[in-house]
Amino acid sequence: MNKLLNKFAGRKHQKHASILGVAFEGGAMTAIELHRREERCETGVMLRQTLSQDILSGNPELLGAEIRKILEDAGVREKKCVVSLPLSWVYVIYQDIPEALTESDVDNYIALQIEKKLPFSPEDVVVSSIHFEAAAAGRRAVIAAVPVQHVRSLEKIMRASRLHVAGMALGVAALSGGEEDVFSVSFFAHQDGMDMVIGRGGKVYFIRSFPGAVSLEKEEPFVDAEMIIREMRITLGRLPEDIRAGMKSYRILGEASLVEIFKKELVPLLSRMGLEFEDKKLLACGIEVSQMASPQTCAAAMNTLFGRPNHFEFLPPAAGRLEKLMGRISSRRLFWQAAAGAALAAFAIIIFGVQALILGRYERKWSAMEPDVRRVSALQEKIRKYRPWHDDVIRSLSVLREITKAFPEEGSIWVKSVEIRGMASLQMSGEAKSEKAWLAMLAKLRENKTIGDLKVSQVKKGDGVLQFTISFSI
Repeated sequence: MNKLLNKFAGRKHQKHASILGVAFEGGAMTAIELHRREERCETGVMLRQTLSQDILSGNPELLGAEIRKILEDAGVREKKCVVSLPLSWVYVIYQDIPEALTESDVDNYIALQIEKKLPFSPEDVVVSSIHFEAAAAGRRAVIAAVPVQHVRSLEKIMRASRLHVAGMALGVAALSGGEEDVFSVSFFAHQDGMDMVIGRGGKVYFIRSFPGAVSLEKEEPFVDAEMIIREMRITLGRLPEDIRAGMKSYRILGEASLVEIFKKELVPLLSRMGLEFEDKKLLACGIEVSQMASPQTCAAAMNTLFGRPNHFEFLPPAAGRLEKLMGRISSRRLFWQAAAGAALAAFAIIIFGVQALILGRYERKWSAMEPDVRRVSALQEKIRKYRPWHDDVIRSLSVLREITKAFPEEGSIWVKSVEIRGMASLQMSGEAKSEKAWLAMLAKLRENKTIGDLKVSQVKKGDGVLQFTISFSI
């Protein structure tokens, strides 16, 4: 059974009369308005608009005002929304769960693995995970992490656009489908590449991205089908036997122009792998997807519309009215709080009185020594003025030497850029051939006592290498 194990567990799921699905992909905003009609769903306004600023590095207030204007011009009045996160923001790991663990211990075990295996500090990421039974491999968990800075940026933008965020989900995971006994594969084609999700009965078993699968440099988009098939064979080799054996069909969703190109290139190759193309025109509740540029946005919003939880949820729940009220109405608690406040105020008055006496004493001493201090300060100013402009320590080279000690000698990790800011902080970007080498280098940097406040800004897999960006103080 597929069980949702969310960091923000306990969220109540309720149905809505209408909802707005929002996604930010390729520098553009996609929005779709959904209305619930009993157990069916109807679409309202659908739009896709290029934004003037990047969603992560732009000004949240300006972006919020721009989004508000786009929605108002399109006639969208819905305030509740579900934000669909792109798979490129997400770091995914897979973990086997020992059979000896009881159900109550599984959550603690997964939390421990999250701390050990994610190359981020726990406070720098928002984590959501699911676990399921695989007959060939036992219980397994899929763990997804998003930088908390990304989540906070989106919250600020949505607040500035006067939208109430009802959910923040991994959109491609909402495309998982298939019958209860058959695994299906859903591909989502977009301008940055292709995403894949393997599911059964609406449950997610595997997700991954194929960055660089689409090239837009030529007049017509070019699809690297051979790379996708090669990576798929590697992926299938790592899956449990029962999942591989249960995979029978697949579907391709996304922008209509890209879908046609992907179908032309991939269908013959996937047929040789024993997968049958499923030309499914509808999502759940009968929504047509042929003209829909972002079906994963619609699927994630539809789950929230009907009160169904999304597989990966990254938005913390807000405290309800009842919880806020219960925190205020305890008379005994209010009495002890008032007594403690009065005692604290009296203590503060005494402390400030004693401090005033001590300060007056030191001010009198300072007045006595002030002339001597001024003479010494004048001498120090002359020393600094006529001192040579250089010294015998080259700090920038010393910093680079300390960084170099953490890198392996065989050349499995290399640096593309190093930026030293004000001789106090440093940002470094590079690439690694393997995750093992990258984690070893990161551990050595953490052990170096001359390096502090080490943070991983970005880790991304692509083109056979691990791309990273880290920052720290020196």
